[in-house]
Amino acid sequence: MTCTYTWTKGCVVKTFTEFVSGQAFVLSAERVSADPRFETLRIIYNDFLRIDGHSIDATAYQRVAASRLGSMWTNPNYRVAFIAIEHTADCLSRAIASGNPEAVYHPHLCGSMAEGRAWYALQPALDATRYRH
Repeated sequence: MTCTYTWTKGCVVKTFTEFVSGQAFVLSAERVSADPRFETLRIIYNDFLRIDGHSIDATAYQRVAASRLGSMWTNPNYRVAFIAIEHTADCLSRAIASGNPEAVYHPHLCGSMAEGRAWYALQPALDATRYRH
């Protein structure tokens, strides 16, 4: 699996290629939340349009969701979009299904990057206070 990270102000696009294992997906999420730019991040796009397949199951997704909950202490004001073709989106939907759709961190599934950007543009700005000691 290859994952490239394209950072712009407030945004990161993770572009996956080849076969994506659940473990590799977890590591990609951890890498983003460990990056110093994470504090000002507003949107994460997970682009799966160029993959050959994946093994992201509910267990892997739950690990990412737990990491996301923890990282929200640093930055509670970001959203996540998955960009995927129909078959991959169906599989990801099943993996994500146990999440809370009302939670801010619940991801949105889109069929193209343009659709993902359009969805994000319609979202209200998040302004939660982050944890400070």
